Amino acid sequence: MTMRIQRLRVSSTAWQLVGRQNIQSLLVALLVTGCWLLCSTACDASADPFLDGQMKVIEDKLNIWDKRSLLIACLTYAVAALGIVMAALQAAKSQWIKGGTAALAVVSALIVSFTHQFFPADDRAYQKAAKRARGKLTTFRLELAQFHDLDEATKANLYQKFGRLIGDVDEIENSTIYNAISTANVSAAAQPSLGVSLLSTAWAGQNLAMLPGWTNQLPADDRNLYFLGTGDGSTLEDAHQNSLVKARSAVSDAVLRAAKGSASLTNKSQLVAELAKALAESAEIAETFAAPQPSLGYRAYTLLRLSKSAAVFTAQSIFVRTGVPYDNHFLDTVQSDLK
Repeated sequence: MTMRIQRLRVSSTAWQLVGRQNIQSLLVALLVTGCWLLCSTACDASADPFLDGQMKVIEDKLNIWDKRSLLIACLTYAVAALGIVMAALQAAKSQWIKGGTAALAVVSALIVSFTHQFFPADDRAYQKAAKRARGKLTTFRLELAQFHDLDEATKANLYQKFGRLIGDVDEIENSTIYNAISTANVSAAAQPSLGVSLLSTAWAGQNLAMLPGWTNQLPADDRNLYFLGTGDGSTLEDAHQNSLVKARSAVSDAVLRAAKGSASLTNKSQLVAELAKALAESAEIAETFAAPQPSLGYRAYTLLRLSKSAAVFTAQSIFVRTGVPYDNHFLDTVQSDLK
């Protein structure tokens, strides 16, 4: 009896030692895993946390496109499967089978209507858009990863480049998913304007000069802001350059007007000037048009397109670099209607 008790005590002690060793091993494993995760996060982080956050926003957007592509593909396959089942049940004479076939037809019609109503494109368009945008984002991420320390000039250059990336992603979404033709292109191709478009009674031997519609009325859409500049010059190149300067000045003037409506920017003239310059430079040329004028040289028109999301990012990046808190009123004005 005494021997049995001693054996039980030895066994209990052994199990306790094994249990302690297991707990210690588990704690060590958890500690190693936590350190590995922290190291992985630190390795993934770039030299600029602000850009990391902005890239995460775009990556989340692309993930949504991927999920929508998968959902639409599944719904398409479901409609095809329902069609096959209904075709197989056509020969059935049972009333309940016929009723089930009718119900399947209703479900199929509802799926098709749902897909058409809530998704502006098919799964391939979403997949294509996500692939193109992710390629641009990956290229930028690889470039950013080369820098371990960012001076102000490099940071400003990267911010400007990322602003263009945002505009590119918006353009990919607009053209690939929403399948929208640029409003400026539509205006230029299909909306010639006479009357106010008449620059002179004769240009290059013509009695009337036809100008694209965007020279008379600026395009409008939900994603972009448009600005027009008109310039004259003795040469065609000078006219184009003068019209571009005028168009960028129009952007700067709009930013200055928006800043006047913000109380926190009233006494920050240097910051406002930097905002105006950055937003004007970030606008891209959408359309140009020029025509000769007898004895006056040339007159040119330049239409600038400024992506709203890219404009907001550019303004945010300047607030971050200068250490000034976001002016939400100003950012909302840029996002909604900067005129």
